Amino acid sequence: MHNGGMKLMKYAVAIVMATLSGGAHAAGIFSVSALYGQKYLEQVGWEPNESQSEIGAGLTFSEPEWPIILVWNFLQSSHSAISTTTAPGEKISGDTMELSFGVRKKLTEGSTKVFAEGGVVSISASGMNPTISGDQLSTESATALGLWLGAGLDVMVGNSVSVGGLIRMSKSAINQPDVGGTHFALYATYHIP
Repeated sequence: MHNGGMKLMKYAVAIVMATLSGGAHAAGIFSVSALYGQKYLEQVGWEPNESQSEIGAGLTFSEPEWPIILVWNFLQSSHSAISTTTAPGEKISGDTMELSFGVRKKLTEGSTKVFAEGGVVSISASGMNPTISGDQLSTESATALGLWLGAGLDVMVGNSVSVGGLIRMSKSAINQPDVGGTHFALYATYHIP
């Protein structure tokens, strides 16, 4: 990871630690989520594993007077398939991992909420298909910083539980191939009183 990327990640970790330590003395609002969905990557460089099952966990924190919610997410995607291109007949696997930090803004209030969110992400991946580009051979694994944006719908189904769905796009600094992608997921959230 480049020095600039390391500084950015250290800054994000410092914000997390400061928020959590400050929240221990305040009436902060926490929630934890589990999600299941699908991540779609570029076909070139990921075939036949460009569509991957994804699981994840999330944490949010806010204060009642804040206009935004802080969001942390961990996402893990993977898929295995029989190659028809680089090694016909051979089973190959691909996977990605995303660790992200950002902010969420509720666009509506009430028991059904629409929200938008985004921030920075560190993406690790392995199992990309090596592709020739001039004299350069792309790597089969990589880690890079990037950005993510998303939107979703959250519906309260009890005093402390909500369910919903979201769409998210992540983009990394790596282009051959990109290790980010488009995510569709359903999730369940427990809101800590």
